[in-house]
Order: sequence, then C-alpha cells, then structure tokens
Amino acid sequence: MNENITQPGVADRSESDGYVKRKQLYVKRQFQQSMLLQSLLITFIIINVIVMATFWAIDSFANLQQLKLYMAAIIGVLEVIGFMSLYWLNLKASHRIAGPIFSMERCLRGIEGGNLTSTLQLRKTDQFPETAEQLNATVSAIRGRVNRAQYLAARIQQRPDEAAQLAQQLVDELAHFNTTAPETAPAEQQEQPK
Repeated sequence: MNENITQPGVADRSESDGYVKRKQLYVKRQFQQSMLLQSLLITFIIINVIVMATFWAIDSFANLQQLKLYMAAIIGVLEVIGFMSLYWLNLKASHRIAGPIFSMERCLRGIEGGNLTSTLQLRKTDQFPETAEQLNATVSAIRGRVNRAQYLAARIQQRPDEAAQLAQQLVDELAHFNTTAPETAPAEQQEQPK
C-alpha cells in the first residue's frame, strides 16, 4: 500500500515557502464530482449543438460564400447562448455554495461575539449540509460546557465552604478547551528583533 495516501484535508507544509499544500485533490468528493459533472455536461451539450448546426448548414447550402456567412452567424449566436447558459447555471450553482458560506460566516461572527444560542439552517438544495451539522454540534457542545462552567462559578459564589471542590470541577471543565495557539509561522519569522 502506498504510504503517501492521506486522509481528506490532510495538508503538507512545503519547506521552501511555508505554503500549506494539499496532497489529496478530492476533499469533498461528492460535491467536487457534482460540480465537475455539471460543467462537463453543459460543455458537451453546447459543443454538440454547434457541431449539429454545422452539419445541417453544410447540407443546406450549395454556395460556399453563403455557407461561410451562415456558419459564422450560427456559431456566434450559439456561443452567446452557450455563454449565457453557462453563466446562469454557474450562478445558480455558486449560489448553493456562496449562500451556506455566507450563513456560516454570520454564525461564526455571532459565536465570536459570544452568542452560543444560534444554529445554522441551510436550504435543502444548499451544499455543505454535513458542515452545517458539524458546526451546530460543535456550538452545542461548547454551549453545554460553558453552561456547566457558569453553573460551577455561580455555586462557588453561593457556597464558599465548597469553593475548593467546585473550583477544581471548574478547572476540570475548562481544561477541555485547548487554548494554546499552534505556531504556524516559519522559525525565521518567530524570532523577535533585538
């Protein structure tokens, strides 16, 4: 078995420039294949329409000059129609992507502001439903831990005689969170000038 096969989303840091490079092209296989197939299908249909119009025009005209003018007009019109169709379909497809991203960003801004009560709701046709479910589950788990920490802090204030035991429970609850930021900058950038 090849040892270079990685899990989806696993990244490798390039030694030359600190750039994070993915080893695997498919990180959201179903989503990526759906987008690729839609683009290929639309391109295939447009090319076939242009080829069929060309063969029809060749059989329809005896005059070569008239055929050239007609073919130029048909190809021009079909290219404009194809461009407009591709634009419209890609706009619709990108809306199913951009909408969830916008909603996730709004939800994350709320979390940054301290709101742990909101949930992310997507439409049935939107992409990334698994990501929305994971975000909602994550916020719910954090909300539960914060609620427990708030409860313990209130109990410490109410029951000073049990403060040491409750404080230890609070420390244990807060120990769940890793608040140490990973060091992502190259070693040269981390050194402070003297």
